[in-house]
Amino acid sequence: MSEEVADAAPPQPSAPEEPPMEIHKPKPVHSWREFLKEYAIIVLGVLTALSLEQVVETWHEHRQNLEAREAMRAELAANISNFVYRPAISACAGRRLSDIGEMLDKAERREPFDAPSWIGEASSLRFRFSAESETARSGLFSPAEQRQFGSVYTFMHSLDQEMDRERQGWARLQAIEGRTGLPPEMIANLRIAVAEARYQDRRVWQLMGFVRAYARSLALPHVAPNAMSRPAEWPLCLPIGTPRDEALRRTTYPNTL
Repeated sequence: MSEEVADAAPPQPSAPEEPPMEIHKPKPVHSWREFLKEYAIIVLGVLTALSLEQVVETWHEHRQNLEAREAMRAELAANISNFVYRPAISACAGRRLSDIGEMLDKAERREPFDAPSWIGEASSLRFRFSAESETARSGLFSPAEQRQFGSVYTFMHSLDQEMDRERQGWARLQAIEGRTGLPPEMIANLRIAVAEARYQDRRVWQLMGFVRAYARSLALPHVAPNAMSRPAEWPLCLPIGTPRDEALRRTTYPNTL
């Protein structure tokens, strides 16, 4: 008996009991005054949270508005700044069309003329429209602002399309390069191309005027013309007898060198 008691494991100390968790029961409201006080605290907290959220959201939208507006104003200002190149382009285009007209007159009279080695091509102004999509975000711009920006961009797109037609017209006129005589049908087609080139030049000037007029209300910043938007020399300003290889070299754009 004594040996069994000796071999038995000593009793392990019991873990201390944890104190019971205190549970705070809601206090009963004893009067309408206490109820209204609690209610007012809850409502005030909710309204404060909603107001702060609205303030943050309004600030975020205001920042987006400013960034979008400035991006479009900068883009339009940069596009319009390149209008400064148009007078030189138009002057050279007018002289080249007169030279072509004289050659067509000689060809019609069956008189010989020196074969032109370089007619040239229309020099396109470089436009960007990457920020234009911001005008569609009606949550940022008022209807008046959307009309203002939308009008300028609309005329800018029309101008871009007219200059594309101008490029196509000058491509047709290049058919006279290397020729000393022309058949009657070709003479007639080239005269139409000359007339279209003169019209396109007037149309470009007209649309540039519309763009400037509608852009005045936007108070665009002054931006210097981008030198990367023009070639080393205007193609239509080179002499008509310039060898083609030389002309291509002299009219290279800076960003393609």
